[in-house]
Amino acid sequence: MILQASWVEKVNGKSNVVPLAVGYLVFSTGIFYLTFFTRFALPAEYLSGTDLALRDATRIGNVLLYLWAVFSLRGQLVKAVGRSLHGGMTLFFGVLYFQYHLRKYGAR
Repeated sequence: MILQASWVEKVNGKSNVVPLAVGYLVFSTGIFYLTFFTRFALPAEYLSGTDLALRDATRIGNVLLYLWAVFSLRGQLVKAVGRSLHGGMTLFFGVLYFQYHLRKYGAR
């Protein structure tokens, strides 16, 4: 997603997609380590409901950040490529769907 966002920024000029993509990558990595630490490093008796709720809340935040980043990238790609992109395909396939359209754009 970061490479696609940087390409869009190069084509369209200044956009907010690159910081969103980097933020998503950093947040996802942090959640991975948080999940690993709370699941495997700590014994189950040390985990409280608050810890598990915090872990779930960060996962929901991560999904929301991903959706924000991918739909912002979609909007910028529509401007750059000049094609309309389907919202459902963006939701379910995200960057793979974008890459498909970018390959078709490059073949022209």
